Amino acid sequence: MKIPKPDEAAVSPVLGLVLAFAIIVGGIGVVQQFFVPAWLKNAEGDHYSKLHYEFGGFHEKVLEAINYGEAVARFDPVMRYPKYPLLFTPEVTSSSILAKRIGKVNLTVDGGTRSFDLTVLEFDPNYIYLKPSKEAYICGEYFALSNSGGTRISDEYISGDDEVRLIILDLRNENINSPQTITMRGAKMERSGSITLEVKVISPDYRWYLEYLNETFGEKDFATVTFSKGENRVLVQMDNVTFVLGMAGEGERNEYLKNVSSALNKEVGVLKISKGDGTYDEIENGDSTKEIDISSTLKVDDGIVTSLVYFTGYTKYPNADAEVTIEYVFEDDTVTVNTTWRTNPDGYLQLPVSVSGAVDEEWGHHGGKGHRDIELPERIDVTITVVDEVYSASLRVSD
Repeated sequence: MKIPKPDEAAVSPVLGLVLAFAIIVGGIGVVQQFFVPAWLKNAEGDHYSKLHYEFGGFHEKVLEAINYGEAVARFDPVMRYPKYPLLFTPEVTSSSILAKRIGKVNLTVDGGTRSFDLTVLEFDPNYIYLKPSKEAYICGEYFALSNSGGTRISDEYISGDDEVRLIILDLRNENINSPQTITMRGAKMERSGSITLEVKVISPDYRWYLEYLNETFGEKDFATVTFSKGENRVLVQMDNVTFVLGMAGEGERNEYLKNVSSALNKEVGVLKISKGDGTYDEIENGDSTKEIDISSTLKVDDGIVTSLVYFTGYTKYPNADAEVTIEYVFEDDTVTVNTTWRTNPDGYLQLPVSVSGAVDEEWGHHGGKGHRDIELPERIDVTITVVDEVYSASLRVSD
């Protein structure tokens, strides 16, 4: 029997080890080249879906802010790649959500013009394997961006059949590329009548938005559109339209309320008292009790007073309780009514106060009804408290 030499005996295990190592390395290489990219692409897809959901929900947060005063939006654009033993994977990559000021919006109401920055929120997804397109949120609508322009991918918001809704963003954190929470405050008001909207775009990347506005408003019966392509602006003159202006951002709500009320020529902190003859008086927040004579404006039907007096106007507080005290002061008695009303999402208050009296009926000699005497209060004292706003009026009803 031939006995192997010592060097020959060592060759087989070494060759086996080298071969096994080569197979392992080759296997790792195959996994690294063909499987890892697919795994990472799936991980990127999961992250993109979550981030896209956050970006897509931004509109609801804006509406929450302008309707209820405040909302919180959260974004996490940082992608952390998974790790696998013996395999190489990237550490992190980050998408960006960028607030860009691309132009100006000018509103003209009753001869006065108010200017706002036209700000868009741009979503730029950044991944190694996945290549989604950019998107932008502009004035309440979402658009997919490409080299040729933008295509709306959400429901139409800015223009309806007889209503125009415009959202102005005031975002001061210009680039979100790390996990962040944005606390937004907002306000809105509406105005009916004739309004002129002018949009100017200075960013070359967003000039297509002017064409979009031209097409959108060009289809509306209430609008006359002038598109000046050379001047990069669209002028929309609207008649008999309800215009809803909302503003949201990282400033103070009272600041936004002041801005939108000024743009629409609306007064905040003043309540109108509408009387039965179509005239009205005004009371202001914080003023002393105002005496108003309504005796000559009461409506009488078959000897019964059927009048309502309305207190209407904008307060600083949306969806807030309005604590109301109404005192009916008669010659020998006072009847007090306490009730709680509520302001609308834009801070608007509409409170009806009834003017009524105690009715005494006397029967006739033959069982029929005789005359009816109505005792009206001498005055009605009304106090309305909305958070820290106080409105007070004394309505003179009879002598």
